[in-house]
Amino acid sequence: MVTVRTGGDRTGTSTVGPPADVRLGLYASASAPTPVDPGWAVCTSDSDGDCSFTVPDTGTGGTHAGATFVVRQISAPSGWYTNPSLRTGRGSGSTTFDTPYEFTTPPPPTGP
Repeated sequence: MVTVRTGGDRTGTSTVGPPADVRLGLYASASAPTPVDPGWAVCTSDSDGDCSFTVPDTGTGGTHAGATFVVRQISAPSGWYTNPSLRTGRGSGSTTFDTPYEFTTPPPPTGP
């Protein structure tokens, strides 16, 4: 299982509130145009902001044994927007980097 937590508005100096209804997908690569499967590889976050994907066939020799996926936002709930990129670097704006807001999962644990 791959679980991702979504975040919305800041609720404190180091806390963020969880928005529900964020749609996320698992992609085969950063350049893949669609999730690997329209069923199990698409998830909608719950009221706690959690989105859990149950990756099938992760046992030894299985189709997804040792597989990694790229997690990206598909859509945001009404009144919110997706964050397609993340800018990091100096506060002055010099030497900054604009990178896609996505990440690669670790391989799933070997299942039965």
